[in-house]
Amino acid sequence: MSRRGGDDAGVTLAEVLVASGILLVVLLTVTAGIVQVSRATRTIEGAADAQGSTRRAFARLETEVRYAADVDPSATAAGHPAVTLLLSNAAVGRCLQLRLAGTRLERRAWPLGAPQAAWELVAAPVSAPADAPAFTRYDIDAAHLYQRLRVRVLARLVDEGAVVSRLADTTFVALNSANRGAGRAADCRAEAR
Repeated sequence: MSRRGGDDAGVTLAEVLVASGILLVVLLTVTAGIVQVSRATRTIEGAADAQGSTRRAFARLETEVRYAADVDPSATAAGHPAVTLLLSNAAVGRCLQLRLAGTRLERRAWPLGAPQAAWELVAAPVSAPADAPAFTRYDIDAAHLYQRLRVRVLARLVDEGAVVSRLADTTFVALNSANRGAGRAADCRAEAR
């Protein structure tokens, strides 16, 4: 096809179709990139939210564990990993029990000798790391004047089939355990059955 006359400034149909095709390819590429960035951002924000929720839960636990007079070695509660603490050395202590039930970190507290309280949600969704227990008690020794409780959980987020996990690993110090309330948390554990 040749143009007739030199003053014709228009474009041919073929040129319009080629330009439209190129524009379509560019728009599809840009749109696909935006969608991928949006998904990645949502996944990262979700993982940060899950980890933030676990961090807030650990801050709450820190204030409770700080006043523990005794931390019982890790055990199970209704078949789930658990740890039991005695929260004071007074004549009537207060018991606190933490457990990892499925994807839920739960707690319950009750006065020693009284009926147990119901389980309350602390953080979810979480799970125990595959390479370590969720709860570990460290005894008083020459280097440490207090019992310590290490809590390790994976904060989990499932987004469009992908699972993103972030490890929350904190060691709490039971500042009242230097008074040697040793063994009294076992009384709480015995009641918790």
